[in-house]
Amino acid sequence: MTATVIPFPSTLAPSNPDPDPRYLTCAETAKLVRAALKKAFPGVKFSVRSNTYSGGASIDVGWTDGPEPADVEKVTGIYTGARFDGSIDLKTHAYHWLLPDGTVTLARMIGTEGSGGFIPSVRNSRPSPDAEYVSMGADYIFCNRRKSGE
Repeated sequence: MTATVIPFPSTLAPSNPDPDPRYLTCAETAKLVRAALKKAFPGVKFSVRSNTYSGGASIDVGWTDGPEPADVEKVTGIYTGARFDGSIDLKTHAYHWLLPDGTVTLARMIGTEGSGGFIPSVRNSRPSPDAEYVSMGADYIFCNRRKSGE
C-alpha cells in the first residue's frame, strides 16, 4: 500500500504572523534585567546572576534591604521567558518585543486555557518599527532580598 500525499491548499495554509525570534542568551537577558533594575531603583546595589543548566536557564536577583520583593518582581517579571501553570502542571513560553532602549514588552504568549489551565494567550502588535522579536534566555527570574543584620 502506498501513501498518497495530498498538497495542502495554499489558501488554507496556516499563517505565522510572527517573525523568527532572536534567541537571547541567559547572560544577555541578565544584562537587560540589571539595566532595568538600575533605572527603577537608583542607588540600590543588585546582584544579578545567570544560571544555565540542562533543563533551561534562570536568573537570581539578590539585594540587601531596599525595595520590597514584590516591587522588584514588577520590574523583572517581564523578562521571564516562560510561565508555569501549576493547576495543570504545564510550562508555557513567552516571546517579547525588545526596544532599542533595552526595555521589553510582551509580544506573544501561548496560554494554557485551551488545556484547562488559567494562563490566557496573549498577542501584542509590534510597538515600534525598531522593536525586535526575541525569546528571553531565562525561563524564570528569582528575587531574594536580604535584610541587614540577618
